Amino acid sequence: MNVLFDYQVFKQNVGGVSRVTAEILRHFPCCVDYNIALRVCDNVYVKEYGIIPNVKPIPVSRDNLLTKVKYPFKIHLYNFLSSHFSSLPTFEHINKIFAIKLLKDGFFDIFHYPLTEGDDYFLKYLEGKKLVITVHDMISEKENPKGAQSLLKKKLVNRADHIIAISEETKKDLIKYLDVNEERITVVYHGSPEPIDTNFVVEPSPYFLYVGRRSGYKNFRQSLMDFASFSKRHPDVKLICTGNPFTRTEQILINKLGIAGKCSTIWATEEELAALYKHAIAFIYPSLYEGFGLPILEAFVYNCIVLCNDQSCLPEVAGDAAIYFHSKDGESNLQEKLDFVFSLKENERNQLIQKGNNRAKLFSWDKSAELVSEVYKKVLNS
Repeated sequence: MNVLFDYQVFKQNVGGVSRVTAEILRHFPCCVDYNIALRVCDNVYVKEYGIIPNVKPIPVSRDNLLTKVKYPFKIHLYNFLSSHFSSLPTFEHINKIFAIKLLKDGFFDIFHYPLTEGDDYFLKYLEGKKLVITVHDMISEKENPKGAQSLLKKKLVNRADHIIAISEETKKDLIKYLDVNEERITVVYHGSPEPIDTNFVVEPSPYFLYVGRRSGYKNFRQSLMDFASFSKRHPDVKLICTGNPFTRTEQILINKLGIAGKCSTIWATEEELAALYKHAIAFIYPSLYEGFGLPILEAFVYNCIVLCNDQSCLPEVAGDAAIYFHSKDGESNLQEKLDFVFSLKENERNQLIQKGNNRAKLFSWDKSAELVSEVYKKVLNS
C-alpha cells in the first residue's frame, strides 16, 4: 500500500507530534510504502531518523531570516514577508507546491494527515482517495469549540475515512465533542522511547523534575504553590524545569512564594534530559489534560518515579506504576505526595522503579506502527 504523509506536521524543529509521526514512520512494517511531501525541512527527527532522503534545509525560516541572530520583531517580519510574497522560499511555500504536485500525480492509496496547526489545502485534491487523520488531543474543543482549529478538526473528522486516536480518552472526547461514530476510530498508543546513555552532570542537590510547557492546562502554577509548601519543610530540595526560561509572571509568583533560589529552568538536550530523569527524586506531571502523556514513559525508562495527576488519560498510560495526586480547580494534595516520595526507603523506591520499567514495556513503536498499518488495510478494504 502506498501512503502519502502531509508535510505540515514537520513544520517545527522539535515537537511531540512530529516526533511521534517520525517514530511511526521508521517502524512501519515492509507492507507500507510511504512518502512525505517534504523537500525542505529543519525538523530534528526527520534528520536524525533518516525517514526520508534528500531533504534540504529551509532557505528562509523564522530562525535564519537575514541572520541567525535574534532581533526584535523577527517573527513579525517573517510572518509579513511570508504572507505577502509567495515566491519567498519558506517551509510552507516550497513544501505546499511539492505536496500539491504529489497529490495531483495520484501515486498513492491513502493520504495521512497527523492533525496539527495548519490548513486543509489537500482536501480538493483527494477525490477518489482515502484520508486517514491522527487526532493527538481535543484541547481546542475543550477550550475554544468555535475557534479556527476546532472548526478545521471537525471538517477533517467528517471527511476522514478513518481516525486514529492516541488514547481511549482522546477517543472518548472525539465521540463527546464531535459526535464521531465509535467504529470510525482506532486507538493507537505511543511507544516507549529507547533510553540513551549520558554522562551529563546534573544538579548536585536533590530535586524534583518538571518537563515541557507550563501554561494553562499544564497546571504548573498550582504545582509551584505545592512545591513552595513542601520547600518550607525541606529547604535543600530544588525544582528543575525543562524548556523556556520562566516568564515574568512565573518569576513574580516564584519570588512571592519565597522559592526564587530553589527553582530553575534548562533548555535540555536529549542527553541532558535523560540525566535529569535518572537523578531526580521524581518527575511531576500535574497536567489537567493530555492526549497521551509521553513524558510518563520517558520517566519510566530512565528509572524515574512518576508523580502524576489523576486527570484525563494520565492514569490510562501510567497504570499502577505511578503515585497519583489530585490537583484541580484550586484543590491539590500534591504537597502531601511530595513528602511521601521524598521519604521513601531505597527498597520502596526500587519497587516503584521496577513497576515503571514493566509498564513501559507494554508500549512499543513496532506495535504502534503495526496497528497503523492495520488501519490502512481496513480503510482500503472498506
